[in-house]
Amino acid sequence: MASQVYGYMHLDYSDEHPEQRAEALGSVALFCDYGPRYDTARVNLNRMLAATQTGDFIFVDRIDRIADSVSDFYDLLLFLKERGVGFEALEDAFILKPVTGGDAHADGSPSTQQDSRSPQVPDESLELIGRMAALERAKTMKGPRGFAFDFATMHETDPVLTLERVLGAEQQLAAGVPLSRIATALRVTAVELFKAIRRDNEYASYLKI
Repeated sequence: MASQVYGYMHLDYSDEHPEQRAEALGSVALFCDYGPRYDTARVNLNRMLAATQTGDFIFVDRIDRIADSVSDFYDLLLFLKERGVGFEALEDAFILKPVTGGDAHADGSPSTQQDSRSPQVPDESLELIGRMAALERAKTMKGPRGFAFDFATMHETDPVLTLERVLGAEQQLAAGVPLSRIATALRVTAVELFKAIRRDNEYASYLKI
């Protein structure tokens, strides 16, 4: 089975231009969670992690959008390394290569020798992150993160936008109207409209035309 390339974003409702952040990740199987940055109920992140297999690769834009603490990030790295999954935070130039030794661009295409990319994070760097995580846990008394993949914590909310408004917004996007301008006209955040267009979470039942 061919390796899969994933992208992940955790969007705060105050974020601007979520569509540009998604575009920067490239043509990947994109998973998004929505809500305040301190909200750790990242159900779609867990869905993505549960789907990963050896040789797969995950792209995020920034580390602080996939982990809320050093210890949380360290646990995630250990999980990915054990599973043989590669990881890259684009803005932070942090790379953990998959066990195949392969690499990929955010659009899923393989990298070449000419690419000026950061090297794989060495084991000593992981050890340093581990020591920082241990110090953090000593202060917070927070135990290691578990990866049981319980999806029952999804927040059940009603859609803010009706299907008709979402379909109308998609027509405007197709005509070249910026997402932020459409969201302003609909009196919602750009992230809310982005979520609706992707049919994520409470919009999952909406049909696409």
